[in-house]
Amino acid sequence: MKHVILTHTVSQGYIPAYTDKNGSPIIYADEAEAVTKITNAMFEYNTARMNENEFQDLITEPEDFAVPLEEAQKEYNIKI
Repeated sequence: MKHVILTHTVSQGYIPAYTDKNGSPIIYADEAEAVTKITNAMFEYNTARMNENEFQDLITEPEDFAVPLEEAQKEYNIKI
């Protein structure tokens, strides 16, 4: 089942966390692929902070989350 990754912003509510050059949400083949993207992004962010000794900025829980594409469209009003 196809998935998208969403994040929450104060000003816009739930929005796609990753978009293509046209602003369309990136669609992942399945939940595992989307969760892998979230995990890798957290790892890269945390690695950069550790290299800069900015330990207070480490992410311990992701703000982004994977949602089935159909649910994103219906429940979160994400336009594809």
